[in-house]
Amino acid sequence: MKTRAVVIVMLFTLGSFAGNAGAAAGPQEETGTIILPAPDPQTGAATCFQGIPRRINMASQGTVSGPFGVIFDVDKATWNGKFKLEVATGPTGQEDLDIYFFLNFGPGIPEDPSMNSPSIIGEFNTTAVGGEKGSIPAQSTKAIVCMKGGVIADFSYVGTPAKKKKS
Repeated sequence: MKTRAVVIVMLFTLGSFAGNAGAAAGPQEETGTIILPAPDPQTGAATCFQGIPRRINMASQGTVSGPFGVIFDVDKATWNGKFKLEVATGPTGQEDLDIYFFLNFGPGIPEDPSMNSPSIIGEFNTTAVGGEKGSIPAQSTKAIVCMKGGVIADFSYVGTPAKKKKS
């Protein structure tokens, strides 16, 4: 029992590498490291399961981000803008990252985990080595980057504000 507790503490400690919150007026830049993949328990390796890092984060009252995914706040200046998520390094060359955008994480109900209903408002989970790109959903408050293939992936995320329409 002690060995399992030590391993869990080590994984939490190793996995918390998120940082570099973006400036309000310019692009939002985030970097991080994901140690382990989080395959979806229902679909296998088809997507990464954002529920693992989300639940760990919720159970720790927002203090843990990792090792199965990195969580960051989405800058509302980037809503309706574009993002690009890229693998910076990965030892296998098979690192496949996904990103999920949330309105909120839902209530933390430890007695019944099935009731933890997050409001996912954007899913980018193509099955291909590398990262993702697309539009940042309006109203996003949080994002989770997780990995469905590979190990120890360093990543970079850049979210740019929407272009202003000329009047």
